Order: sequence, then C-alpha cells, then structure tokens
Amino acid sequence: MVNLDFLKSRPEDDTFHRGRIMFCLIDGGLKVGPLNTPESHIEWFRREGWLNDENAVNFLKANIRGFYLPGANKLYAYRSAGFGFDERVLPDLMEEIDDFQQAFGLNGETEIRLGPKDSPIHGVDYPQMFAGKLKEMLRVKLLDIADDPQLVSVAGALSCFEEKSSIRLMEELSVLPEDQRFKRERAVLKNSFGRGHGSIGDQSSFVFSIENLPRAATLQLCLPEYLAHLQQSLRRARADRGYYLPEVIKRSPLKIRVEKIISEIFEFYERMSRAGIPGEDARFLLPLYTRTNIQTIVGARELCHLWLMSQDAGVPSAAKSVVDEMMYQAKKKAPDLFEDFGFNYERLSWYPSSQLFALANETVSRLVNRRQPGNQKAFLLGCVVPFEVTPEVLQRAVKERNEAELANLKHIHFEFLAPMSLACFHQATRQRTWNHSVESIYDAAREALLHPESRMVIPPSIENSEFASEYRRIQFALLSLYQELLNRNIPSNEAVGVLPHSLIVYDWIHINGWNAIHSIGKRTCTEAQWEIRAIARKMARDIKEIVPAFKEWAEPQCITYGRCPEVKDCGYYKKKQS
Repeated sequence: MVNLDFLKSRPEDDTFHRGRIMFCLIDGGLKVGPLNTPESHIEWFRREGWLNDENAVNFLKANIRGFYLPGANKLYAYRSAGFGFDERVLPDLMEEIDDFQQAFGLNGETEIRLGPKDSPIHGVDYPQMFAGKLKEMLRVKLLDIADDPQLVSVAGALSCFEEKSSIRLMEELSVLPEDQRFKRERAVLKNSFGRGHGSIGDQSSFVFSIENLPRAATLQLCLPEYLAHLQQSLRRARADRGYYLPEVIKRSPLKIRVEKIISEIFEFYERMSRAGIPGEDARFLLPLYTRTNIQTIVGARELCHLWLMSQDAGVPSAAKSVVDEMMYQAKKKAPDLFEDFGFNYERLSWYPSSQLFALANETVSRLVNRRQPGNQKAFLLGCVVPFEVTPEVLQRAVKERNEAELANLKHIHFEFLAPMSLACFHQATRQRTWNHSVESIYDAAREALLHPESRMVIPPSIENSEFASEYRRIQFALLSLYQELLNRNIPSNEAVGVLPHSLIVYDWIHINGWNAIHSIGKRTCTEAQWEIRAIARKMARDIKEIVPAFKEWAEPQCITYGRCPEVKDCGYYKKKQS
C-alpha cells in the first residue's frame, strides 16, 4: 500500500490552507471544498467518503484536484498521487471551466497553473507550468450531439438490411445488457463504417464551440468542404485579445523578438482603426497566430478525415492540438464510431480537401508559374459547357425558380486561378459550393521572400493613407522574422504562424453554372468584402464572355432575387430595372 501521509496537513501549512479554496473534478462535476479549513485534499476526500485506503492512489490518479487563490487570482490543478499532471489535465479542466467561473468568480486575468504552487515538496521536484491567463486559453467544447450518436449510426446501418425501422432497432439495442449492446455496436461499425460505408458516419453530427484558437487553426478547420462554420470576424480583433505562440518559439532565442513584433502589429492595428481605417483592412497585417473563436459542426466521417489530414507534417501544432481535442471529446461520446477499422480512415475514400499546409503542391505551383503576366484578379484556366445555354434556359431556372434547370447548371464548369490574401482565402474557402485546390502556404512564403511586393496585399484604404510606408515596413519585418525562425531551425509548420494575413496564395477554384448565379451574386454585391468582390467581378466578366446567356444573371444577388437581401440596400437592382 502506498504511503500518502505526505499529503496530509501539517501545522506549518495552516495559513496557506485557510487562504485557498480546494476543488476536485469527480466524474466531470466540480466539487468545491470547505472555506477557511486547515484540511488537505486527502483529508477532505476521506471525510466525504470518496477516498479510502484501498482506492486512494487510483482516485488521485483519476480525478483532477487543485485550489484557487482568491487574493492572487490563480487557479492550480494537478492529477496524481503526488502533485504531478499529465497532458489531459489542462484540456479536461477547460472543458468544465464554466463551472469554475461560476464557483470562484474567475475573470479573463485569472492565471491557470499546473502542478503545485511551490516545488520541491518533501524532497520531490514536481514540474510546474504556467498555462496562461484565462482570456488566452484554448477551449474546445462539444456543444451538441444526438443523445447517443453511436447508437443512432448503428441503428441506421442495421435498418439498411432489416425490415424494422431505425427507431425500432434503437429500442431493441437500448434494452440489451450494456456489454452485449456495445459488442453488437462495435461489430456493426467494423463491418459497415469500417469497410468504407461513409454515410453511416454522416448520421451523427458534433457541434463544437472553440475559443482562443489561432487563425492558423481555423484555416485548417475550414479546408474540408463538408464541415460548416460560424467564424468570428477578424474585424473584431483587439490588442488585448492576445496571440498564440508554440512552445518551440517560446523556448527559442527569438521569443522576445517575436513577441515585440506581434505586439507592435496589434498596436499599429489599433492606431489605424482609431484613424478610421476599416477593421476589415487593418486586419490584413495581423499574423496567423492571432486568437479567434469559431463554432463548427462536423459528422463522424469528416471528423475522421479532418483528424487524419491534421496529422500531416506541414500542419501547425496548434491546429493539430485543436483537432486532437475535438476527436478526443467526440470519441468519449462514441468510442467505436471513431475506432480505426481500416477503410473509415482511408484517405482515398474521402472527398479530397484543399491542403493549405501541404509542404508543397507541385501541380498548383506549375499553374502559378504558367499564369499570364499582368495584375489580374483571376485567371480563367478553362471551361466545359456541355449543352446550349440559352437566355430561355436561365429565365426558367431563375425567374421560375425551376430547380430541375438549376440542377442542370451544375454541369457547366469554369476553372479559375485567383491570387488572394490569406484574409480573403479564409472567406473563399468557406464558400462550400466552390471546389478549391490551394497553393501550399510554404510555396507562397518562399515566393514572398523573393518577390515581396508581388506577394502581399495592401488595402486601398491603407495605400492611400499616412500608414502605407509603416504597413509595408511591418509586412516585410514579418517575412524576415519567418525566415529568421527557419534559420534558427524552428520547424516551418511552427514558424508559419508569424506570417500576416496579407500574404497572397493562389486558389484554384472550380465554379459551376449554378454558382455563376448564386455565389457570384453574393460576392459581387457591394456589401461583400472589397478583395473578394474584385475577384468575383473578374470571374463574372469571363463567364459572360464565354456564355453570353449569363450576361443578365452573373450579377449581384439582388438581380437574382429581384430584391435586396441586405440591411443596406444600394438600389442596384432598381437601376437595372429602370
């Protein structure tokens, strides 16, 4: 039996113990200890009946415990038979942080620390880690799922082969003894989802709210076309929002230089905003390590896809850790649904995603090198028009809302190569009805180091302001910083986060005939962001030239709908009708 006497309270600990508030997370629920007590955790646990001589070590290894210091506004957490912590303590703590905020009145300035307050203790040197202030902490929270996502998918799979409906099969499975039910579910998933029948994984959806992740991570999340997102606008960035830095940069000799430059950028952002530069333009200089929030909904099939592609070498560790946590939380709810049975993790079985963080993309690089000279917003690569598109066809499709004809338009294909800032790409890639293949960000960065002026976007509102020269100076400083990090052997997937949103990447976009009306209409509207609006207008001109019948309809969205859907009506459709 392990001797845990060193965890008991001692007279010299009395003042410290009375000044802290103990807590323990048991089965995901927060338990708060008594106030002004000289007790230690182990004495509190014994008194409550949670811990005894037989289960003590296992209990301490299984449950996070710690304390809050109200005067210092610091929260300490650990999980072990001593005062150690594992890699799950921080994410498990953040899952339940709402309860901590309510119990202790935590605020954005609260410091989260892992391990004991002081070390060594009784001759043992315990690790200590400052995780960050609460306002900076990454948090992944699974918001919503079916009551039992694994059961839903299994019942749906069985209903494909049995006379009974899925609800009847769910009822039958639910009354089985737990071990029999889980054995049955695992067998069904192994022989269906695990053999490449991906639609079974689509029967369950997982909604995640994710706080304080860097924009580099949201770029990764938004690449697969079968995920949907509600993304916090970068226009809402504030200097006090903070930024993320990976551990490898924090430990490098360049840490102070990186922090100084990024802090300078946030201060410059604030100065431009106060001077009247629109937020959507001031944001272009913000680095990819700027923190943001996002809500994402994903099915099991695409979460498997997202997870596997996030293990690739070029993906920033911040993006990988976010997706790892999403998978961890989903797997807790449906373990066998995410088991690797083979074909449910077969890359060829998924609808391929664009790969911004691929170490290279040779085909797109060749297209970029073959592009026509000039400062075009989009280059037409080719088109396929397999049937005669007449004005009458489009009239039926749009005016009569004829969905059969609208569906036919999906078989018209236009291919464009569009240079755009990363800020613009973040919008474009969320246009899920466009198919994307994107230049590797590492190829784009190499080109920017050689030809910075042609690989960076400066918004017109800044170009025509007193901030233009300083904008350029800081932009080049970020490129130089990226190169310095590489020279100091910082891996490219970690250095990439210092690159600004103004960096240009080439997006190879497929737009079908329906999108020539729908998404072109959205993106040519005067309310659309200026950069993507300019790209969409160039696409619209090319489409109209190739298929003249689109001249009336590859227009801002008010023309398609016959009325303006925006709060601010510019009156364009009224002018066209007069």
